[in-house]
Amino acid sequence: MQAGQNSQALSLLQNEISISPTSLPLQLLLTRALSASGQAHRAVTMLNDLASQHGDDPNVWQAMIVACRSASDRLGLYRARAEIDDLYGHDKQALQQLQMGLQAAGSDYPEHARFESRIEELNKEESQK
Repeated sequence: MQAGQNSQALSLLQNEISISPTSLPLQLLLTRALSASGQAHRAVTMLNDLASQHGDDPNVWQAMIVACRSASDRLGLYRARAEIDDLYGHDKQALQQLQMGLQAAGSDYPEHARFESRIEELNKEESQK
């Protein structure tokens, strides 16, 4: 990928993943290759699945930030930034990202509800400290 040979990297990674389908490092590299080869929406979908399994891994959220930028997924970007801030204990920044995501979600009810729910979770965690 560093040499700009994204399609070759993508092909190689897909082959490796067929051998080790549960390897998180390979999956994260594959999402980077997908983003770099113009398939960022596919990378975001894959990262959403990974986040449900490995939500406590900052590498997943860092990869999500990259993929969401490439896919122009503003709501995903707010969510990923919030989650990484939360993992590093930056509660105020996490809440700020979620609030911005809530505003950006506007009338998109499912997204609005997701941001609202996560804000409530973080506020509850804050009050228990």
